[in-house]
Amino acid sequence: MCCRNGRRWKIDPIRPTLPYPGIQEDWLYTNGQCVIRPFSRVTFDLLGHQPQPPHTEDWEINPTIKQFDRVLNFQERRALLQHMISPSVESLFEAEIHHDFGFYIRESEGTCSLGTIQTRSVSFVRYSPNDDESYNYRVTFFDAIGQEYNLAVTDLTFRYYVDHLREVEGLSCGRIGINLQNIFDNRPTFLRIGLTRPTWEAHPHCCALQITGIYTYTDYLDGRCFADFQQQPPEEEILF
Repeated sequence: MCCRNGRRWKIDPIRPTLPYPGIQEDWLYTNGQCVIRPFSRVTFDLLGHQPQPPHTEDWEINPTIKQFDRVLNFQERRALLQHMISPSVESLFEAEIHHDFGFYIRESEGTCSLGTIQTRSVSFVRYSPNDDESYNYRVTFFDAIGQEYNLAVTDLTFRYYVDHLREVEGLSCGRIGINLQNIFDNRPTFLRIGLTRPTWEAHPHCCALQITGIYTYTDYLDGRCFADFQQQPPEEEILF
């Protein structure tokens, strides 16, 4: 993403935000085309920095300015990922990672809430139903220094893709997990790690680690994104 703030161009990671209810999926489209997607170059107008540590990347944006340039090619994507890599998960946030009930850091600690690592190996991909008809999406992996993590996946493309494999292609949850584990363990795999907001009812003031993006080289999605796995794309944009 390319983001404009007056005459300044910001190249550090940012998290675009909008007033309640925030960014909705329909807003990712312009004239029926999905323009806000992984590895797309988009110009935003930054209105104001809204850091709430560890979520220091938050910027309110002007919802009417969303200028799409292009999607990076595969070579550019890999170069970008290589440039963004941190040596380990524990080095991402500059705060202690607790793991007594999952992996989290405490509210107000840390200097950032987004980072990218390359896995040493991926040992398990879990895709399984819950009692309420929702699904679990989790990946167990080792980072470059050999530390093991088991994190929930919130990556929209990953979720839509595995749902597509089950609903459209008829694969079982177990087979989907095994196939993806083999892919991720045998290709250079990059994980975008983010932190949840400290609104976890059972454990307030805790920001859980989660996987917000999964990328491989070569691309396990062959250049596709979440929009390619929607059964019915949004019909119109949200108006502001």
